[in-house]
Order: sequence, then C-alpha cells, then structure tokens
Amino acid sequence: MRLHLETCDQCRQLVTADAIVIEALSALPLLTVPRDLTDRVMARVTIARPSRVPVLSFPRLRRPQFAWAAAVAFLAIGTAAWSAFNRPVLDAWIQSAGSEAGRMGWLGIKTLAANLSEQPWFTSLRDWFAAPVRTIGVVGGGLALYLTALVAFKKLITPRNPVVSDANA
Repeated sequence: MRLHLETCDQCRQLVTADAIVIEALSALPLLTVPRDLTDRVMARVTIARPSRVPVLSFPRLRRPQFAWAAAVAFLAIGTAAWSAFNRPVLDAWIQSAGSEAGRMGWLGIKTLAANLSEQPWFTSLRDWFAAPVRTIGVVGGGLALYLTALVAFKKLITPRNPVVSDANA
C-alpha cells in the first residue's frame, strides 16, 4: 500500500482528504444522550393489544393442493408403517447398500491407482521420489509453502484496527 501511495497521486490525494476528514471528526465534541430520552421515546410508542391466534391457523387449501398434501402424508405414514413392520428387510437393504458403497469406493481407488501407474511419466516420478532426501525436501517445502499461504491469508482477511479518537471515553 505504501509503495502504491508513493507512485499514485490520485490515491495519495484521497488518503490526504480522508486524514483531513478524520481530524475534523475527532475535533467534534462527544454526543451525550439525555437521561430522559428513553422515557420520551417510549411515551410516543403505542403497543397494540395482543390478539388471539387460533391454534390451527392453516391457509385454505384448494383441491389440488389438498390432494398433494394428502398424498405426501399418506406416503410418509405408509413408509413409516412399512419400515416398522419390515425391520429385518430394511436392515438388510441398509447393510447391503453400505457394503456396496464401500466396495465401489475401494474399486474406484484401485482403478485410479492402476491408471496413474500406467502413465508414461509415473516411472520417472517414482524413481525421483525413491530418494528419501528428495521426498523429505518436497514434503517439507510443500508444508512451508502451505503455512506461508495460511499466514498470508490470515493477514489478508484480518481487519486492521483503525485509530479511533476518544474510543475509551
């Protein structure tokens, strides 16, 4: 920012103008609120009497809307009832779905590894990483780069605390 301000006249003028405004604002006296302000404001507020709300205050449904709502409710109740009476079948379905998902995930990982190992560049990359010193250097450099990026990102998103005159007053 300082380097930019050294080279950009327009931004330097804006910063100077902002400093003048901030200095003028800091010279203003502090605003004090009268003690009876709350009472005066509340004297003008009118609070309506609470009205009764019916317990079942649903909007009126037209026939198609009622039919869809009834169908969804019927299906939900039917599904819950079927699940309650067919618990062993439901458990078997859940078990098989979980094991199938795990099998498909493992198969995907093995396929990806097989495809990567068949690439022409894989052998040279594997041989290059065969030396532990190189592997430690790459992992350490990557970790250092990652931590540097985290610190830079933190500095980027952390707001600066501007100097506020009479902040503790």
